[in-house]
Amino acid sequence: MRRPKSLTPLFLLPALALMVPFVIYPVLKTIYLSFFLDGKFVGLENYKNVLLSPDIINLDRFPAKSPPWGALIHNIVWIAIHLPATVFLGLGIALLLRRKEVKGSSIVKSIIFLGMVIPMIVGG
Repeated sequence: MRRPKSLTPLFLLPALALMVPFVIYPVLKTIYLSFFLDGKFVGLENYKNVLLSPDIINLDRFPAKSPPWGALIHNIVWIAIHLPATVFLGLGIALLLRRKEVKGSSIVKSIIFLGMVIPMIVGG
């Protein structure tokens, strides 16, 4: 038995009731405020100032000299090292624990699972 299509939007209302005030409104308000400085409309001037700031990109020190290279370059380097390392390390551990002949794999799986569940329990 199919339910009428007119009821479909009603099922979206609880999710929208939480998303609008806590996600959508703050994102739109942040974008709106990014075009103002001290209550005065400045357009894209804030974006230009941020992108031209030596705190964001400092190519004078990159790559031969030591950090700081600027926030943007620092984040790119961090992502280039951290993301592949965690993905491949996690995949390797998962493949290793998948085998039944590895002793203590069920205990390690339980510890990993507890590390993911406990923060949710505490938060709840």
